[in-house]
Amino acid sequence: MTRTLRTILICVWTVFGAVFAPGLLAQGTRVVDGVVTDEHGDPLPGAFVVQQGTSNGVSTDPSGHYSIRVPERETFLEIQFIGYATKVVDVPRGKEHIDAQLSPEENLMDEVVVTAFATQKKVNVTGAISSVNGSDLVSAPVANISNALIGNTPGVSGLQTSGEPGRNAADIFVRGVSTYGSSSPLIIIDGVEQASEQAFAEFNSMDPNEIQGVSVLKDAASTAVYGVRGANGVIIVTTKRGSLGKPVINFSANFGLTTATLLQEGTTAYEYALFRNEAIRNDQRAYPGNEGLSAYIYDDYDLWKFKNNRDFTPQEVDAM
Repeated sequence: MTRTLRTILICVWTVFGAVFAPGLLAQGTRVVDGVVTDEHGDPLPGAFVVQQGTSNGVSTDPSGHYSIRVPERETFLEIQFIGYATKVVDVPRGKEHIDAQLSPEENLMDEVVVTAFATQKKVNVTGAISSVNGSDLVSAPVANISNALIGNTPGVSGLQTSGEPGRNAADIFVRGVSTYGSSSPLIIIDGVEQASEQAFAEFNSMDPNEIQGVSVLKDAASTAVYGVRGANGVIIVTTKRGSLGKPVINFSANFGLTTATLLQEGTTAYEYALFRNEAIRNDQRAYPGNEGLSAYIYDDYDLWKFKNNRDFTPQEVDAM
């Protein structure tokens, strides 16, 4: 092959690639468009539309419109927006227009917290309030509720000064020590204020399975209705109530084994009698007026019984 012919073939192949390559690359794909709206039918600008399982994605424009290139085969689109549940839509083969309507995130919109004497949706709360579900308290592997709050609630710290069973509750502090004297928060159980002396005893004696939720009010705005009583924060406990529906039965069981790590070795009855006699005789020598203690000294017959762990037989009594 001459140099001239090789040059001609290279030029022809370059022109062919420039003209037909884009068309070849576009084969097997299609453009899908549509509008993303909220639960009221209003467009959602900035929603993210991505081909499921890939990084191929676009965002909606101010009118909620999107346009994305996807394979010609059947595929799925994931549509995401902050505060709304992610929606997956099926894009059948040949379909080029898909509209989608998103629903609010149920967990965010329906979750409520107790604020003093009322309840509010969590999204509307502006005060510093933390809430813990009863299911979180049950799942915590601790002995009482005060220890279960620590680590589950921001801004709540505790100090456990004893590991003795029945006295292993933690002292709870909301945003640290804020006053002189007692810094324990005010505890409200089902709207009833607990006396400060017995508040934590009542709180820790509750069964976690009976608690619907616990709300911790931490700032002045949320504790204002309690006045100076809420200066150290307020812990509001709401117990469970009956509800319509099928009965729900929960069963849990646990067991434990305890054993002493070190047992003190005791004396035998014979050794105890010897030491008792020796103590009485030492007391008599030290204090001469204690001769009357001789009545409490074990005699030789008693010591023999203790040593042999039995009484005398009739034959042994006759021999004496």
